[in-house]
Amino acid sequence: MRLIELLSSRDFVIACPIPVRNVEIALDKAERALGEGADLVEFRLDYLTVIESSEYIEIVKKIVSEFTSPKIITIREKSEGGFREIPPLLKIETLNMLQNIDNTYVDIELEFYKKYVNSLKTLSFAGLIISKHYFYERPTERELTITLNEALRVPGVDLVKIASIVTSERDLLDLLKIISRKERPYIAVFPMSNNKIFRLIPPLLGSKLMFCSLDEGTAPGQIPLEICTKFREFVETLK
Repeated sequence: MRLIELLSSRDFVIACPIPVRNVEIALDKAERALGEGADLVEFRLDYLTVIESSEYIEIVKKIVSEFTSPKIITIREKSEGGFREIPPLLKIETLNMLQNIDNTYVDIELEFYKKYVNSLKTLSFAGLIISKHYFYERPTERELTITLNEALRVPGVDLVKIASIVTSERDLLDLLKIISRKERPYIAVFPMSNNKIFRLIPPLLGSKLMFCSLDEGTAPGQIPLEICTKFREFVETLK
């Protein structure tokens, strides 16, 4: 399945991030997440301690071959909340290997894409997420709009993901304004806050993806998967 088909299938899709420290444990957790209601999982490869490129690539190949259900492969930049720094050339090599694999989607930061556009612009994926994370500063409404428009112009993008620190209702409203756009590519926003209610609001207003935690979160404010699935069931009963 292509990502655009999955996103079109429901009002919003539930994803569960899995930090990959040990590949066997990560695969077991991924199966558990699907069994508990997630639509797809996100394998966070920036948690791997392996830095030797051939071993790293083999781990990614194992994940892709053994977990054939819908998944996002993410090598998050440390500057945008990643656990550890992964060499850019290794990240690009991994992305090249992940092209056009069914049920395998990739998340690439907008800034990384712009920096390495000549190496990335010709790549093609079953699903492409272009993301931006404001972990250390709160963007203005204008900055959010500029980021969104830049991400929407990336060739082949299926989903634009923007996460931002939110400390007030005003911050939340600024973030929510950018999801009013209904046509594809889709948009997902994530208010990073200890106020978990803030996390529940965007999917009600059109944000197409909801990240929920299994055992541990990978960003502030992530809600446990069990609560997310009950929340969506409740929302769907109101339609």
